[in-house]
Amino acid sequence: MATPQDINFFNSQEFQELLKRYEQAIQEKETPYFEIDDLSDILSYYIFAMKFKEAERVVTIAERLFRNSAEYIKMTARFMLCTGRPEQTLQYLSKFEYLNDNEIRRLQAEAFLLLKDFDNAKRHALDILRSSENDPESMHDALSIIIECGYVNEALAFCESILKNRPAEKALLDIKAECLTDLQRSDEAIETYNALLDEEPYNTNYWERLGHLYYIIGRNAKSLECYEYHNTIQEGLDYVKIMEGYCYFQLRNYRLAREYFEWCRQNSPEVSMQALFYTALSYYYEGEKEKALETLENFIGKANENSIEITLARINKAMILDERGESSRAEEAISLALLMIPGNLEQLLLTGKHLYEPRDSENVTNADLDIFEKREWKLKDELFCLGEHLVRHNHLLPAKKVFEYLIQNGSEDSDTHAYLAYIIFRTEGKENISEHVRNAVYDKSDILFELFDVPFSSNITTEEFIAKIK
Repeated sequence: MATPQDINFFNSQEFQELLKRYEQAIQEKETPYFEIDDLSDILSYYIFAMKFKEAERVVTIAERLFRNSAEYIKMTARFMLCTGRPEQTLQYLSKFEYLNDNEIRRLQAEAFLLLKDFDNAKRHALDILRSSENDPESMHDALSIIIECGYVNEALAFCESILKNRPAEKALLDIKAECLTDLQRSDEAIETYNALLDEEPYNTNYWERLGHLYYIIGRNAKSLECYEYHNTIQEGLDYVKIMEGYCYFQLRNYRLAREYFEWCRQNSPEVSMQALFYTALSYYYEGEKEKALETLENFIGKANENSIEITLARINKAMILDERGESSRAEEAISLALLMIPGNLEQLLLTGKHLYEPRDSENVTNADLDIFEKREWKLKDELFCLGEHLVRHNHLLPAKKVFEYLIQNGSEDSDTHAYLAYIIFRTEGKENISEHVRNAVYDKSDILFELFDVPFSSNITTEEFIAKIK
């Protein structure tokens, strides 16, 4: 994944002129001659832009010109990795281990990371550390891999031991801030980033990461301030624009949020779908429910089927339709959402607002992660949470579909029956609730008594309970 520093370089005049010369040569069907380092930079750009055919052409040209160079070997391995071939990468690089090169070790570690072989990834990272005493950048790369392997405390301890003797080593302070962020030691991380910015006030990487840190701890106004500083230094980067949109959205300035999301939709294919979803949410919270519905329909028409985003969009659509009194269409929307369920529905646990908001690596917060990591959630837990959320917002008929789905798939419990009894009572009356009340009473559902505001009695019968309902 490209870092903010990479993106800064790709947008620089120097690189843009290099890229223009290269693409002009290709267009004129000439065999371009460039230095291997230039070809490596062009390859990085095409990989970042997900232009893999163009990236493959660069590797082919490098092979023709620099077949036996170490840099060509690394370019080939990077291309294999970025096109999803970690095993082939390891097999290829094993021929060149004699080069004793830290970058080759890093590529091997990244391949093991993709294969989720964290022990071998960490082993290669430690090899890099042993040979990088006077190379802070290589230390930075190795420690980043150790963090990705899940050994954050080890990476932090290593940083702090080196920083005792070299307290101004920016590459290690950078890693220290990342470790503190991952460990949710936010105040210390903020202090570290501020120290780095005192030395380099125009470093957009530090502004971006400090802004992201403020965002994940819920300090959206401070986050926005950081991204605005970033924008002042370098304007027009999509990851900054989308984060500014998220900040304004969380700060309930939906009109300004939509402006940033619209910019992303027009200028960045990578984040355009996320921006489209949040545009619909912004319209809804502005009271423009018709526009919100139209925008969600637009999103559903473009989104990948069986994705969490399209499921959330259909659920939101059902809630808006239900609010408008279009019950049958709302039930259709929720039924389709249940029919096309993706593998992971953890985002249904995030019920802080009426409509669901899609999360990605950029806008997930520490509060969200605390919920995800609270325990090992199962599909029935996630769907039950959805049903509860729908009832809480008085979307009773869509909720009924969810609880019936749980029963049909053998995932019901006494609380499922309690909710169905409540929904049927609210929508149809007492006549059809006996079976659900019986199941809920038999298994001692606390929720049954809460929903109907009936004092708990351990020996109450189904008939007695129904008689108490007002």
